[in-house]
Amino acid sequence: MTHAEDFGRGFLGLLGNQQALGEAFHITSDELLSWNQIYQTIAAALESRLRLCTSIRFHCSVIPRYEGTLLGDKTWSVFFNTARSSHSSGFQATISFAEGTRGRRPGLLKGRAALIDEAMNEEIEHILEAYAQRSR
Repeated sequence: MTHAEDFGRGFLGLLGNQQALGEAFHITSDELLSWNQIYQTIAAALESRLRLCTSIRFHCSVIPRYEGTLLGDKTWSVFFNTARSSHSSGFQATISFAEGTRGRRPGLLKGRAALIDEAMNEEIEHILEAYAQRSR
């Protein structure tokens, strides 16, 4: 998770840099977060309580099409080596995910209604109902 301002500084540091031409760089934060930590941080920024109650494997057992995106992509946290960006442009991320998320709180609250995806809500309700039935 990288704040846009941090990314912008890293990107600008590479623009016009002759050593960067034709090369690939990771312009990311060195902060390592699990998906649970990411969701907990977003909930805290929204002054909400997050209650994690099911696993990715359970989601995929209820809605199998999630396997590729959840089991394949969201099961593990990743950490990118930014040494090359740091060396070539002096890039160093300075805004933590929590700090950046807190700074976005007004926009998140204002746009909350626009972010509601009714189809996704129905799928989540379906998963929670399946979980409740399993737990009975």
